[in-house]
Amino acid sequence: MRLAGLLRTTGISWDNDSTIRLNPAPLAGEEVRIYRNTPKTSALVDFQDAGILTESALDLNTRQSLLVVQEAFDEASNVVSTAVEAAVAAAKLLSRSDIVLSSARVLGRLTPGPGEIEEIPIANPTAAFSIGINRAADQVTVGGTAVEFTNIPAGVRRVTLLLRDVSLSGTDNFLVQIGAGFFLTGGYLSQAQSIRTNDAPTSSQATNGFILSSDTNFAVRFFTGKITLDNFSGNIWLSNGSIVSTDGARGAISSGEVGLPGALDRLRLTVTGGNIFDAGTVNILWEF
Repeated sequence: MRLAGLLRTTGISWDNDSTIRLNPAPLAGEEVRIYRNTPKTSALVDFQDAGILTESALDLNTRQSLLVVQEAFDEASNVVSTAVEAAVAAAKLLSRSDIVLSSARVLGRLTPGPGEIEEIPIANPTAAFSIGINRAADQVTVGGTAVEFTNIPAGVRRVTLLLRDVSLSGTDNFLVQIGAGFFLTGGYLSQAQSIRTNDAPTSSQATNGFILSSDTNFAVRFFTGKITLDNFSGNIWLSNGSIVSTDGARGAISSGEVGLPGALDRLRLTVTGGNIFDAGTVNILWEF
């Protein structure tokens, strides 16, 4: 007998052939498993030379073999059933959208070692973050020179900025800045190349942020796209993005690198000059 997964050999008595009494009684919710355990390492019948073969001895010998096989089959079925139930439960768990993490550490990223897993710290263990891709609230880009997202949790490995139908009041360019406690305004390695219908490609560089385009038509066009920031190692972040005008006449690709003084906790979309945003919506996604 096993009680709550542990072998129990004491406090067991038979009231009759079909009733077992346990003392002390199991707690509410504890699993009680009663099972047969036929000897498997020694024979119940030891035949002797010139001995008399009786029906009972032959039956017992055969019965032992049969019971051992049955028990092995039952045990294997239990193992498979338990594994299947665990897999189904895990699949259901990961498919839910309301799962949150509130622990101080998340196990997740494989490191270059023999099966080692790196602990990814969460800056605020009392805050709850969904497993998988997390999404901030949409922000409308109208009337200002920057849209900021702060309080990004420490430990994220990827942040994606999404732009939809974003436009400026003049000929400035889009610029993405990130930071750790404050927005970093220098030390970026960044370049963007724009492709225009019937025109030669152009390129622009920036050191005060990740530049997203080399175009100057933001006042008359609306741009949609995304910029992905990946944590390379430590506090080094790599950018890769692409945007396109909604009329299909302009497109741009960009990439870059920057090192932060600490863990990334903020991102903003701003401009290279004094223009203001006059249309569009932006948001960010983050992943651990």
